Amino acid sequence: MTALGFKIRLKAAGREFLRPGPVMSAADREGKKKLFQVGSLAMTIARRSLKPKRDATEAQFPDELKALIAGNATLPAGQGRNALGQFTAGAKAARTSSLREIIKPWPTTSARPGQPPLVTVIITKAGRSFKPFKNLIVYQVEMNRRSVVIGPEVNDGRDVPGILESGGAATQTRRVWTALMIDGKVQYRLVKHGKVATRRRAFPYIAPAFDKTMDKLVPKIFKDIF
Repeated sequence: MTALGFKIRLKAAGREFLRPGPVMSAADREGKKKLFQVGSLAMTIARRSLKPKRDATEAQFPDELKALIAGNATLPAGQGRNALGQFTAGAKAARTSSLREIIKPWPTTSARPGQPPLVTVIITKAGRSFKPFKNLIVYQVEMNRRSVVIGPEVNDGRDVPGILESGGAATQTRRVWTALMIDGKVQYRLVKHGKVATRRRAFPYIAPAFDKTMDKLVPKIFKDIF
C-alpha cells in the first residue's frame, strides 16, 4: 500500500499545474484524488474566511484621529441628544455626513490579531464586487512530493501573504492622521512619513483552513483505506 502524505507549504503557488504522465498506478490515482480533495476544500475554506472590510464607525476610528476630531468645534455635536445624552438618529447622520466631507480616506475596519485578515472589496463598473486577494488563493497538487500547496499566487518578493499568515519583520510606509487647512476648512488626511521597520502580528488564514480540512477529510480518507 502506498502511503498518502499531506504537506502544506505557504508560498506563492506556481503557474504550471501538474500534468499527469500517461502511466499512473491505481494507488497514485487514488492519492492524487485525495490531494485534490484536500486542496480544493482548503482553498474554499480559506477564501470564505476572508471577510470584507467595512466602513468604520466613529467609535472605531484610530485614537489619533479621534483626538483630532475632539478639538474641532465646528462639527455638529450637542444637538439632537436624548435624556441620556445619546445622539439621536438624525444627529448621528448629520455628524457622520459632516465627518465624511473632511476625512479622506474614510477609515475601515480591521481584523483582530489571530483572526483571518479583512480584505478590500472593489466594485466594478458593472456594479459587481471583487475581492482581489481572496481570488488569488489557489492550490497545486505535486504528486512527486505527494503534497498539496495552498496559498495566494502572488509574485511579490516582500512575502506579504506569509507575513499575514505568520507575522514577522516587515517594512511599511508610516501614515499619520494629520489636520490640514484646505480651501479654508480643516481637513483630515493620512500623511506619509517615510518607511519604518515593524513587526507585524499574525492574521492566519491558510493554516486554520488546512486544519478544518483535515478534521473533515481525514476520517473519511482512513475509512476508505481500511
